[in-house]
Amino acid sequence: MKKLKLLMVLILVSLFSMSCTKTAEEWVLKGNEATSLNVKIRYYKKAIATKPNYAGAHYNLGLAYYNKGMLDEAISEYKQALSSSLNHEEADANFGAAFREKVHDNLGAAYLKKGMLDEAITECKKALAINPNLAQAHANLGAAYLDKGILDEAIMECKKALVINPNLETVHVNLGAAYFDKGMVDEAISEYKKALDINPNYLEARYKLKLVYKEKNSVDETPSENKKPSDLNSDDAKAHNNLGGDYLKKGELDNEILEFRWAIALEPRYADAHNNLGSAYLKKDMLDEAISEFKKTMVLDPNFTFAHFPLGLAYGKKRMYKEAISELKKFIAVYPDNPGAHNNLSVVYYYNRNYKLAMVHYDKALELGYPGNPKLLELLKPHR
Repeated sequence: MKKLKLLMVLILVSLFSMSCTKTAEEWVLKGNEATSLNVKIRYYKKAIATKPNYAGAHYNLGLAYYNKGMLDEAISEYKQALSSSLNHEEADANFGAAFREKVHDNLGAAYLKKGMLDEAITECKKALAINPNLAQAHANLGAAYLDKGILDEAIMECKKALVINPNLETVHVNLGAAYFDKGMVDEAISEYKKALDINPNYLEARYKLKLVYKEKNSVDETPSENKKPSDLNSDDAKAHNNLGGDYLKKGELDNEILEFRWAIALEPRYADAHNNLGSAYLKKDMLDEAISEFKKTMVLDPNFTFAHFPLGLAYGKKRMYKEAISELKKFIAVYPDNPGAHNNLSVVYYYNRNYKLAMVHYDKALELGYPGNPKLLELLKPHR
């Protein structure tokens, strides 16, 4: 009788365990339904742990990483998705050419964002070889050609994108830039105006339109309906930098970024604007861009030591813990009584598994008046 009861218990435990085990497809579905990128990433990782060659999970994880600004991780997952789609037994059923065109398209976008232009061109061409009607692939290919200064090809690809989807305002801007670089000023003006017709609040289009009119010595022709408080007739980089700060207070992050970019365009060596732009990118989890701007800040002004703090935060978010520790230590060397820096350094040390120093800096943060970090304190308890 005891053996029978034991057998029944084992069966029930087994059934309960089976009921709690999700398939890879179920984890992906949960990831798709999640609104937080961090939660999406966690569920897609669970799907991959369950089925390592699940191409769809790798693709979705790459997309989540891309949206977090974690471009290296996104590229790695896209590549794994392609490899899995070609080699996995389900490739023909679910992950054929239509799937691979999406992956090549997104991989090209990631390479473009990292400035890896040749790789971006290769991936966009692979996507278009499968499906010539991918507007975004044409757009990204045109952008890559524009950045390489291959203007005729840039114009051709932008035009192809706009035939498929004429409402891509960024493509009109890129086409305008290509025309401008070729000296085709009237055509450039036309494209910038089209971008503004689609999105009247597109600050970059207004900025570039202003530059074109300035080239023609006719700033007064700038359409008044496109003016904003930034004042298109102002060449004061400081004013744009300050306006970016105003947009920050309003929570208008995209406009904030464009105002800082505008300030930098007017004064490329404006360290404060580079730092502010880096901070805005950091808020959007555009981590590679943020890191680039903070580095530029300190190249332009080695005394701008405050940038070590957000640079350390950006590295920490990318899980580049050694780099994060280095930057936060540099900041603390100049600002030893900053409690937030000690708290963040404690967090980074914890994830780098240096629990002793994590506790040292956590205690220092509390000593300096930091209100406490209950989650971190709980994590450190076993190591005290």
